[in-house]
Amino acid sequence: MSRENVEAVKRAVDAMNRDDVEAVLREFDPAIEVHMALQELVGGVAGVYHGHDGVREYFRDMDDAFAEVEIDFPEIRDLGDRALAIGSFRTRGRHSGAVIESPVAALVYVDADSKATRVLTYLDPKDALEAAGLEEWAMSRENVELVRHGFETWRRTRELDFELLHPDVVWVLHGTPAGDVTYRGRDDVRGWFADQDEAWSDQWWEVEEIRETRDGRVLALIVAHGVGRGSDVPVTLPLANIWTIDEGRVTHFEMFIDRRAALEAAGLRE
Repeated sequence: MSRENVEAVKRAVDAMNRDDVEAVLREFDPAIEVHMALQELVGGVAGVYHGHDGVREYFRDMDDAFAEVEIDFPEIRDLGDRALAIGSFRTRGRHSGAVIESPVAALVYVDADSKATRVLTYLDPKDALEAAGLEEWAMSRENVELVRHGFETWRRTRELDFELLHPDVVWVLHGTPAGDVTYRGRDDVRGWFADQDEAWSDQWWEVEEIRETRDGRVLALIVAHGVGRGSDVPVTLPLANIWTIDEGRVTHFEMFIDRRAALEAAGLRE
């Protein structure tokens, strides 16, 4: 799968979050057409913006409506002449001060140079899937959303929601100093997390990307952050997880220190 369109979308979103208009425009064709629905979150009207000057106008409109804006697209799929991005939007209303969080999706049309020519945004990802002709993907996305929920819960509480795990879950760690290590059942997994709490005064996983595999599993590319207990030494490590889910419960989990090994195990390539 080509990654050029995915990387172009990531660059544009990073620039938006930095409020760097000129960096955004470098990813957009001069004749870009942008359909933005985000203003609806604060009672506004979705707008259509044309060309680079229109994009600059969009930034001014957003600055009028929102004091803070953060867009996160951990799930981006390359569709050839388009890219579909699904994630979340978090903002604080400039006048109300209210914090608003919402799902958001974008269908981005691109040219041969991966420059965006048209952007359609949606507050309901299902609408984006329908517009992209990917209605069948909606079912598999339920597993993706379950994994995303697990990471989000851990980010907020620093605890795993063990109800997401099947009672007989198999939890495998690949490439540890002791080799491959397997834990079986919720109690074993709880024991592993207890060991982690003893080793680290704080730890969390930052999600870079979540995507489905061809056989219905979920691949998550993450960066693990930790602070050693006693040493206070920070550690950062890129990792990958593969989740197998059946009827809304995780039945099999694999963690890989080697991301290439994870991609191979998932039947995917970077």
